[in-house]
Amino acid sequence: MAVRQKERFFKSLILFLGISIAFLCLPFNSFEDNAPNLDTKIDRLISKYKLTKSKVGIRAISLSQNKLICSRSSEALLSPASNLKLFTTGAALCLLGKDFNYETTLYRNGALADGVLTGDLIVTSNGNPNVSGRFYDGNTTAIFENWGDILLRLGVKEINGNIIIDDTAFDRDYLVNTWPSNQLACWYCAPVSAVSFNDNCIDVTVFPERNNGRVLYRLDPNTRGVKVINECKQTTRKSQHAIYFAKNSDDEIIIKGRCYSKAGSFKESITVDNPPVYFGSVLKETLKNKKGIRINGAVKLSAKPYNCQNNNLTKVASTKTDLLTTLTITNKNSQNFYAEQILKTLGYYFNGKGTFRNGITQIEKFLRDNKILLPKDDYTQLDGSGLSPKNRITVKQMVNLLSYLHNTRYGEEFRETLALNGVDGTLKNRFKSNGKKHKVWAKTGYIKNVSALSGYLKTKDNNDIAFSVIINGIPDLAKARQFQEKLLDLLMEY
Repeated sequence: MAVRQKERFFKSLILFLGISIAFLCLPFNSFEDNAPNLDTKIDRLISKYKLTKSKVGIRAISLSQNKLICSRSSEALLSPASNLKLFTTGAALCLLGKDFNYETTLYRNGALADGVLTGDLIVTSNGNPNVSGRFYDGNTTAIFENWGDILLRLGVKEINGNIIIDDTAFDRDYLVNTWPSNQLACWYCAPVSAVSFNDNCIDVTVFPERNNGRVLYRLDPNTRGVKVINECKQTTRKSQHAIYFAKNSDDEIIIKGRCYSKAGSFKESITVDNPPVYFGSVLKETLKNKKGIRINGAVKLSAKPYNCQNNNLTKVASTKTDLLTTLTITNKNSQNFYAEQILKTLGYYFNGKGTFRNGITQIEKFLRDNKILLPKDDYTQLDGSGLSPKNRITVKQMVNLLSYLHNTRYGEEFRETLALNGVDGTLKNRFKSNGKKHKVWAKTGYIKNVSALSGYLKTKDNNDIAFSVIINGIPDLAKARQFQEKLLDLLMEY
């Protein structure tokens, strides 16, 4: 018996040693089968970038393979910041169609004789946000100058009448009451009006005067309609350089702070209080000062819509921009003003009046009709841009939207309205390394305590993925963005 026990022992020992040697001789890469799964990798990233106390919603699906890749807190209601613009612009493209055009039109009425128009100039618009220098090499009043040239060719040298602004397509509630009240002078809080000009802002450039220690400023457009109180002082200490702006009522801008004596110019866009009057005032000044056309009347707002035929109007000129161009500016540059103009446009065309509430009602109808929002889904939208901190959506709803848009006839065109990593918009300086250039099309989002990123990416195998990552309660914006980029690195592998 003892001999047989020894034989069994040595056979077992030989078998054990053989298995051990074979195991040790396996290639290193074979361990990859036991590597942590995607959820575990995401947990490690959350810990690494100190987001364990944040609310992190993540969802990604393969559009090419029609399968879920990852999901984390996908039904948690989160503040989306500017990612909400995807709801606004996606709905607008599907509902209005890519052939929709924004248009601002100049009409006249009355008789024209001996260079004198005995009548009014009338301006109408369907919410056009594009009347600015954006398409004219920065010449803010280029469109108005063009209108002046047309009037001169018609023989108009003097107008015995008013400039009437018909802004009735939208209501005159210019601001959302949940926007940050201490930021309303900032360009991203621009008021919303059917007739708009220069993003409803005035550009203020501040610079030191080298010889006598003063701080000077210039306005673009150079209008008398805005009063500036300049309290900014020069300083010889670079560390004290800090220029900021405040506003009183009636478009009174206060420049405060210190301007370093060797600094260059500093430009800021400050919101105006009454957009249609601002439009009319700058139009009147441009016609007079740059084209020599005298206008004897005032700038007035219309109480009711003008009808071309019923009001005996003659079209003088117009400026027109297509919807896709407008959506591209909105999404690539995260232009809040454009998003709100689009929101009220939806209200105007589908609910009869351009109001914030009517626009939101139409977007929600679109989302529910197309099962992007399910019947029991919670969802709160208070504006079109995501500026309100009280907006609430889920990453599941966002990815549902992206998936739906991908499968519509406008899918490719919508994707092209988004910022492209390493190339343009808010992603120009992001996702540029490790061969990922030209791989991510997305909308960024940031307000206080919120960082978001949603859109599309192509994997290393050329598969299309729709994704959304929304983080609330961020301790550090830079770390939140680093987390997003590392997360997309992981998704690139799927």
